[in-house]
This record gives sequence, C-alpha cells and structure tokens, in this order.
Amino acid sequence: MEKKPRFIVPKPKNYTEKDPESIFRELQIPSVKGLWSQQADILRDYYNKYKESGNVAIELPTGTGKTLVGLLIAEYRRRCKKERVIYLCPTRQLAYQVFEKSQEYGIKASILVGAQANYSEKDYGDYLTGSTIAITTYSAIFNTNPKLNDANTIIFDDAHSAENYISSLWTFSLTRKENSEIFRSIIELFKEDISDYNYSRIIREDYEYNKPIYDLVPYPKYLEKLPELNQYIDQNIDTISNSAKYPWSMIRNNLEACQLFFSWGEINIRPLSPPTLTHSPFANAKQRVFMSATLGEGGELERITGIKKINKIPIPKGWDKYSNGRRLILFPNRKFNRSESLELTFNAINKHGRALVLCPDNRTSSFFKKEFAKVHPQIPIVEAADIEENLSSFTNKERAVLILTSRYDGIDLSEDSCRLLVLYGMPEATNLQEGFLWNRLNANILLKELVKTRITQALGRCTRSSDDFANVLMVDPSLLKFCTNNDNLKGFHPEIQAEIDFGLQNSENFESIEEVTSLMNDFIDDKKLFSEINSAITSIREDYEKQTQKSTSALTNSVKYEIEYVYGMWKNDLEWSLEKVKSVLDTASGGKELDGYRAWWY
Repeated sequence: MEKKPRFIVPKPKNYTEKDPESIFRELQIPSVKGLWSQQADILRDYYNKYKESGNVAIELPTGTGKTLVGLLIAEYRRRCKKERVIYLCPTRQLAYQVFEKSQEYGIKASILVGAQANYSEKDYGDYLTGSTIAITTYSAIFNTNPKLNDANTIIFDDAHSAENYISSLWTFSLTRKENSEIFRSIIELFKEDISDYNYSRIIREDYEYNKPIYDLVPYPKYLEKLPELNQYIDQNIDTISNSAKYPWSMIRNNLEACQLFFSWGEINIRPLSPPTLTHSPFANAKQRVFMSATLGEGGELERITGIKKINKIPIPKGWDKYSNGRRLILFPNRKFNRSESLELTFNAINKHGRALVLCPDNRTSSFFKKEFAKVHPQIPIVEAADIEENLSSFTNKERAVLILTSRYDGIDLSEDSCRLLVLYGMPEATNLQEGFLWNRLNANILLKELVKTRITQALGRCTRSSDDFANVLMVDPSLLKFCTNNDNLKGFHPEIQAEIDFGLQNSENFESIEEVTSLMNDFIDDKKLFSEINSAITSIREDYEKQTQKSTSALTNSVKYEIEYVYGMWKNDLEWSLEKVKSVLDTASGGKELDGYRAWWY
C-alpha cells in the first residue's frame, strides 16, 4: 500500500499580549530565580512608556543582567507583536555568548554568523517566520547587501562600542600595508595641501611611535581635486581590498558629504556621522533598542548611530552608585618613567599568569607586543582572531596575555579567568576622525565623554559580579593626566571616582616596582588586605556624585543639528546644511572648552 504524504494543517495563532516580566515568569528559568530590581524597573519603563517608540536606549551597568533584559524585550516583540527580531553583537564571540544565554533562558533563537551564503537554511527560515530571534553581528546588517534586511525590531548590544562597526560601511579605509602604491599616489595627489613635515615623514616611511600623524586635507582643497581622486580610485578599484571596495560603493556618489583624513599608515574618506537612515535594513525597522553599560552625556550615541533623537531609559534610582566587583586601580606613571612603567606592567603580567591588555590602536598594540615578547617570550600572546568564537584559547592557558585593539566592551573575563586588566594607551582615538579632533583641533570636550565611556567599559571586563575583583594598571601619562582632572573625574560613576581617587593617592607613595607588584599580589591573595582596601574605597564612595558639565549639555543640545547637517549634505541640500551648521554654532556658543568644537564647525 502506497504511503500517503504527511502534511500539517496550520492552526490560527492566537497571541495574547504579555509584558516582558510576564514572559520571564512563564519561562521559569532554573538558573535565574527572579529578576533583579533594576531589571524589573527597566522592563516596566520600557513596556509602559517606550514600547511604541522608534528608538530607545537602555543603560545598565556591567554585570547587572543587560543580556537578559535585551532578550526578554526581543522575545516580547517576537511573541506578542509577531515581529522579526534581530539581536546584534559587536563580535562573533559575543554572538555565541548571547546565543548560549538564550538557550539557558529557554528563549528561541538562531545563531546566524559568518558568511551569509553559509547560513543554515533552517535557522534563517526560523527567523523569517518569526519562530526564533536571530542573533548575529553588526556586520550582518551593516554591509552592502545584507541577507538579514527585513527586521521589524533590532536590538543593539554594547551600542557604545559599535561606532566603528557601523561607520565602517561609509568609511573608505585604505591602508598603506595592503595598498601601498595607491596609498602613496593619493598622498602625492594632495602633496601641496598637506604640511611638508607630515608629507616628508610619510614618504620616507618615518614611523615614529611617540609622534602619530592625524590630519585631514582642507575641505576646499579636497573638493578641488575630487574629480581627479574619484577617477583614480575608480580606475584602481579592482586592485583594492574588499574592506575598502564596498564602502566606496556606498559613498562614491556622495563624496562632497565626506572628508579625507590621513595618518602615516591609513587614509579614510568618510562623512562626519554615518547616514544610517539611508540604509534600508536599519531604517525600515519599527524599533531600534540600543543597550549599553553607559549611555554617556554628550550625544555620543546619536552621533554613533546617525539618529538625532533617542529616548533613554537611565539606570534605575538606587543603582547610580552601584558597581560590580572591586578594582585596585594603579597609575605607574605617577611615580615611574615610561620604561619603568612598562617594566612594572610586564612584571605584573608575569606574576598574574593571565592578563587582558587593551590598546587604542594598532600602533600602540604592535609596540606593546614587540616589547613584551622580548622580555617574556615564553608567555603566549593571544589576539582578536584567536577569540573570534570563544575565549577558550586564552582562558584555557595557565599563562597568557590577551592583547586587543579598540575593544573596550564585550569581553567577559570573570573571576579567576583573569585578575589583571591593563589599559595601555589613552583610548582617545579609535579612528582617524577622532584622532584629528583630539590631537589637531583640541576638540577635547567632544571626545572626553567617549574617553570616559571607554574607560568605564574597560573597567568592567574583569569584574563581572558583586564579589568579583581585579587589579587594573592604567599605563600612559595621558591617562594619568585625564584622570587627575577634576572635571573629568566628576563625569565617572561614583564608585569609579572612588577607585580612581584611591589609586591616584596610593600610586604616589611607592618606592620600587617590586613594592607595587607585591601590593597587587596581596590584593588578590590576602583576604585581610583586600577587605581593608574594599572598606576604604566604599567609605569614600558616598562623597562622590556624577556631574554633567555645562559644556557637555551644549553638545547634547547640538547633536540633532549635527545629524540633520549630515543628511542635508548627503542629499546635496547645501542651504539646509548651512542653516544646521549655524544652529550648531548658536547652540554651542560660550565656554572655552568648546573652542575646538566650534572651530571644526566654522
């Protein structure tokens, strides 16, 4: 007898409206007995006030359950609003980490990372039909032809660390290493428009570690030679790497809205902020939810995302002085010179066994790797490519140093997996535009908030719970200078202010490198000493309040005009754009701190 084919009769889907808290109770997660108060407060705020908003930002400190909050909102949108939902992470390693959490929580999800052509058809189909949440990386959305192009809701995890992931789609980045001949030809094209000093250093390949180049071609000169530049790149586009070729296709018809920045080893052509609303996979979402450990105070999130207005759900009341774990933050440059501070850092890494080192750029990380390998060739160096999917290549080693560039968020090294964090170099510039604003224009007020955000994010890498602890070395004279500035210090979370103040005062009393490393070892191993240090920092914490500078508020007020200017230039509406520039200048009037920022707009 011939077997008849089986089929399924679809049943009507009756969706009952449930808030995210109710969904949590229904999930009955064995490892999570109940929501923490801050999680519940955030979810209620979101559901009662912002569930219909187009753009929402959520601030939750490191280790306070941000991932669960994001996944519950995603599940609410998927289940109750019948939406396709994408959860974005900066890296594949973080995407896998969130996927594992979704499985632990009983939330249906598909992991879609790597080459789009290799996506599992079942997992992709489950996302399309709304059966699961798609968990992927920023690059899955921010590319020239994304397969995941039809989400109704997009959750952006670690939103503040996403600047380069987002802007890269509109940044033609040409490196000297990969495209030497084309790099030099473009520099030659603008030879008359850049300083003789910078030109001679670039041409003679004078790569000085302590004197980085950050500069731009003056905009009138850039416009003057734009036809020649355009023609030259078009003629050579097939010889250029894909990382530059794809962004060129995004900006080629809008080059007047861009500027050309250059350094010793890189050329960037990019707009001031990414015009994300011209990219339909991003623009067509009904809701975008941006999650971060710190949202900042000066409109940074709006500049990063190309959105002029984002509704913000701040840290719930009572959690404004909460911080995860305890850090002993020390500043070697307070007492020792550069070479001695580096020696101290290497000794500390050797004694701790495993350490995480965060550097702002490739120049700094290359120098650190080279010098460290000379002193401790037996200790393995782990890099970003080694932890693409998970951290085991670092955490499974008894001794190792993980060196990352411009990765101040998204690395979770709790408890004994890592007890030493090193911030090597000032996190002032993660791209050429930031480097120019900071080093050449002295537009420090614009970037101070970003620096504070990156330091705050970095400090949460090795302390992931209330009973976690780690040593922190801030190794750079500029970091020391930044943290000793009282106005900068007031912008940090009160707990971090107390830790920095304690560290600054104690860093000046050391007599030798051995004394510092001994204290660091005892902080980890001596429970009595740890308790004394913890009590001392806790006792002064109440004396601090986080304060926003007046000039920072001016940046917040001006950001909507900046974003409108970007879109005006993208549409070649010059009169509109000029009016927005005038509005920026009017909003940011007064105050010496804003001189460099105003100079940029003038």
